[in-house]
Amino acid sequence: NKLNKIFISLKVQENDFSVDDIANIYNDKPRVTKEVGVLENFDNYLNRQKRLIGKDIKKVTWNKFNYVRMNLKSFLKYQYNGKDIPLDDLKPAFLQNFEYYLKTELDHKQVTVNKVIQRFRKPIKLAVGEGLVESDPFSLHKPGKVIKKVVFLTKDELDRVENHSFISKRLER
Repeated sequence: NKLNKIFISLKVQENDFSVDDIANIYNDKPRVTKEVGVLENFDNYLNRQKRLIGKDIKKVTWNKFNYVRMNLKSFLKYQYNGKDIPLDDLKPAFLQNFEYYLKTELDHKQVTVNKVIQRFRKPIKLAVGEGLVESDPFSLHKPGKVIKKVVFLTKDELDRVENHSFISKRLER
């Protein structure tokens, strides 16, 4: 019968569905699926993490992710006129544009950009695990290389540090 065919076709597609979806298809109504946006997904992640403050994470960690959310929101306003884009529309170019924005508009250094991207990707990976996105659109992304410049003190500078009397006992060690 028709109901069994609808059920089997939805089952084969391996998407979540409800009785309402079967009824809508049976009655020739379009199946309504809500697309989750990038910012909405990040907000959901932050809300879950907020409840873990003091249990699994510290408030400062949550604040760092919230800072990334603010960067993401300002990027969406800059690049997409403030509109949240669906997770399904994420492509590697999104991450490249986000990196470019962080460097040029917010004047972040490469090490900061790498941390922002690392924190941005965490909710995306969870969305992949939850089935909101088929695969990680950023799986091939490599963080930018950070070159550290090592500065050595001169003999005179070393002598001054060794002979300096510090106010704090902790610094004397």
